[in-house]
This record gives sequence, C-alpha cells and structure tokens, in this order.
Amino acid sequence: MQYCIIMFRKCTEQIGIFYVKNLLHNNLFIGFNLSKYKFKYNTKKIKTNVFILHIEKQMLLGNMNYERRRPMLKAVIVDNEKPSINILKMFLEKTGQIMVVDTFQNPIKALNEIEKLKPDVIFLDVEMPEMSGIELASNIALMDYDIEIVFVTAYDQYALQAFNVNAVAYLLKPILPKDVNKTVKRLMKVCRDLPMEQKIKSQAKIQCFGCFEVYSSSSGQPIKWRTSKSKELMAYFFQNRGMPISKWKLCEVLWPEGNQDKIDINLHTTIYKMKKTLRNSNIDVDIKFINKTYIMNIKDIYSDVGEFESLTNDKIDIKDDNVEQYERAFSIYTNNYLEENDYLWAIELQETYLQKFIKISKNLSDFYIKKSNYDDAIRVIKRGLEISPLEEDLHENLLYVYVLTEDRISFIQHYNLLWELFNEELGIEPRNTLKGMYKKMILSCG
Repeated sequence: MQYCIIMFRKCTEQIGIFYVKNLLHNNLFIGFNLSKYKFKYNTKKIKTNVFILHIEKQMLLGNMNYERRRPMLKAVIVDNEKPSINILKMFLEKTGQIMVVDTFQNPIKALNEIEKLKPDVIFLDVEMPEMSGIELASNIALMDYDIEIVFVTAYDQYALQAFNVNAVAYLLKPILPKDVNKTVKRLMKVCRDLPMEQKIKSQAKIQCFGCFEVYSSSSGQPIKWRTSKSKELMAYFFQNRGMPISKWKLCEVLWPEGNQDKIDINLHTTIYKMKKTLRNSNIDVDIKFINKTYIMNIKDIYSDVGEFESLTNDKIDIKDDNVEQYERAFSIYTNNYLEENDYLWAIELQETYLQKFIKISKNLSDFYIKKSNYDDAIRVIKRGLEISPLEEDLHENLLYVYVLTEDRISFIQHYNLLWELFNEELGIEPRNTLKGMYKKMILSCG
C-alpha cells in the first residue's frame, strides 16, 4: 500500500486536511486535477499541534490511467495588454490541459516565432496595434501545419470575421473561468487526433516550495534519485539555472568538509548519476562544461517557483485587474522554499521568497479589507500566519478585521493566543498598537 505523508506544523487537524484538499483541487500535489476523486486519510498526533496526514495514493491514482494519456496542448497567447495575458494564462494552466509555451504583446514578433514554437492553439486579441488579430490569423492559416485559433476580445462584433478564418472559439472579455473551461473542452475534442507519443508525454515538473521534487514527464510521479547528493546537485543546478558555476563551488556546496583527493571524483560520479536519472525519466536538461564552469539549461519544464516569479514583482500593487494573478501566486506558495531539505545554500533565497509571500499576504488582506470582503481577508491572513506565525502585521490585520466586524470573542481569543505565542517564542510582548487595539475592545465591551 502506498502512502503520501505530510507534516503540518502549528495548525489543527482540520486545517491540515483542508490544506491537502486545497492542494489536490489546485492541481499542485501530484500534478493532476484530483478534486473529483475521494480519498481516505488518517492522522497521527505526534506532539502539540503537529500532525502527520496519510493519504492513500492508490485511492487517488486508481482510476486515472485515461487522464494521464490525455494530451497537454501547447498554446501561445498574443495580446497587447500584459494583464490580460497573465489572467488568461492563469485560467488556461489551471485546467491542467494547456501548457502556455510563450506569450507576445507584439503580433509581428509573434508571427515570426510561431513556426519555431509550433503550438496547437493560439489565443489572439482582435484589436492590436500594427496588425489585427484577424490579419494575424489569416497569416497563420498559410503555414504548413494545423493551428487552432481562439479569439479573445472585448467586442462581439468581430465574431463573424473570426469564424471566417476558421476560429474554433471566441472568448469575450472580461474572461471568466467557466468560459475558458468550456473552450478548452472544445479544443480537446478538436485536437484529439494528436500523435500518440504527444498524447502520452506530459510536461515534467519541478517543485521547490516545501520539498524539492522532480516529476517525470512520462509517469507524472516524483523521480527516485540514486543518491541524496544527486538530488541536491539537481536542486542547486536548478536554483542557478542558466548561470555558470565553477566545479570548485559545486564541490564546496556538496562536500564542505570532504577529502580533497576524492571530491573531484565524487563530483563527476554525482553528475553522471543525476544525468542518468533525469534521462531515464524523459527529462530534458542540457549541462555544458565550458571554461571550468558548468551551466545547466532546462527546456519545457514547469516549476512552481518559475510560475510564482512570473506572477509577482517587487512592488506587489494589488488591484481589481490583477487580484486573481496574486491569488494564484499566493496558492502556489504551499510552504517555504526547500523547507524540508535543509540545504544551507538555499537559506538566502528561502528568506527572499518568504518575504515576498508575506508581502503578498499583507497586501491581499489589505485589498480585501478595503473592499469589505472580510471572509477573504481572514482566509488570506490565517494562511499567511500558518507559514509565518510571528508576523505582527498579519496579526494586526486579523485583529482589525475582528474590530470591523464587531467580533469581540474572536478578537479576545486571538489576542490572548498572540500574547502567549510572542511570550513563549520570543520572550516579548506584542507591540503597542496591538495593545492599544485590545484596550479599546475591552472598554467597548464594558
């Protein structure tokens, strides 16, 4: 019997179970959309507020042979508005059946690249400078292989022109998930005659939030490494992908106190084992040794950190037109970067990602508070506190929501928990602004 084991820190058993259901629903746990499958679980409490959750993988994977063979369609998005591209890309990839291989804001540049990319489908905005989507679709139709066209526009008067160039569908802005799902189902029917090898092969995936895992493109399962050092080497290469790394740096990272006479041999042996494991799992990586440095380049591999980076920027200014984008980034961050691997070389980047996640949590909750959407504000804050329980700004936001909603009981309960947490973990009291909020709440109760 196969089990997946997950540890939850500083949360209740119910939150842990909900968390895993969330992972399954959002297609982040095993790599398939499992929300419609039931699963059995049991928990074992090993110490205060720490649970181990066992999920029977056989229950999850038993009836999935057909879904694994379904093809992932390669898609290109062309739209002169970046926010529209990001939202559509998010909705498409959420279906688990579309892989967006590239996006363009310039239609002429898109036309020049499409023959190299060879997508199955192109999502085109109709009104663009320099070349309209209708004109671009006409040029694409002249190419030597079949590409399905889906038009995306805010205006429905182009529908007749769209179907004159054999468009398979027509999406109206603002785009809704249900419309995207309907279009993808239609595309899957139209494209069901793809070559068998394309149907069977899916996209390889790399998971960095939580435990480092590389998922095979053929089986969809985490690959088994021959040694822990070959796995760590892959993680280090991936963190520094596209960048030259000296072999001495690699030796220092993997064997900081090793025998100098054996380190060089160990490195070559570990690289060989890593490459063999990846090759056996149909994962395409290119490692070159030039001028005494190694460079790894990776193609056609999805990674959670890659998507997280593509959805966020340093400013994190959340508005109506990008809130879904930041919600997606928020959901991708399932745990801290390489949290379970204890790689010392990853600590600096781990802290960088954590601070970005905290900022997203804070700004998302601020956004929802301003909209008087208190349920979503509470959801975001509590999830943020699961990852970073000592973050005072999030505690303050949560107490503020309880003030706005006049929920005195929740306010007092959380403040008492906060006081106990800070006293036990840090040996300090909460900051003065939180104490002031508490005094006002107590006086209002009097």
